[in-house]
Amino acid sequence: KNFESVLDARLKDALFFYESDTKKSLSEWAEGLKDVVVHKKLGTVSGKLDRVKKISDELLKYVPLDKEDRKDLTRTIKLCKADLLTQMVREFPSLQGIVGSYYAKDSGVSNSVSKAIYEHYLPRFADDQMPESDIGVVVSLADKLDNLISYFKIGKFPKGNWDLYALRRQGVGVISILMN
Repeated sequence: KNFESVLDARLKDALFFYESDTKKSLSEWAEGLKDVVVHKKLGTVSGKLDRVKKISDELLKYVPLDKEDRKDLTRTIKLCKADLLTQMVREFPSLQGIVGSYYAKDSGVSNSVSKAIYEHYLPRFADDQMPESDIGVVVSLADKLDNLISYFKIGKFPKGNWDLYALRRQGVGVISILMN
């Protein structure tokens, strides 16, 4: 009975967050990323997404996309971190990407962009699923490479068991995607 009441309360919270969050489009949420600092030496999430775009442009030399997919790639990069600002992800951080994917659909974004928003977090751990779409692969690689390059550039390396920025996981993710 106690578990049922806790679960009921959490589900009511989730419904409230969903209804509140979807009053704004994912694009409107994305506008706030210019004010969210990733790290004091690395700037904002919006700046990070500019770097991800540059890296993805380099990756396109190896993953050819047609004109329509390139538009979807650009749109995915602009929206892929927007869900970080939503109440749902603040309350349930493990839903990053999942919430963004659903909110993108609710905002009328194409299925390929919605899928790539979800896939850009993959793989999240060893033996996790891999991004399947070419857009998801490019954005996932670009995001992970930006994390590795940026944090290494400012001297933030994993030491022993200490890996505050999950750089080992990011590196393993890059290797896993490339091998897959």
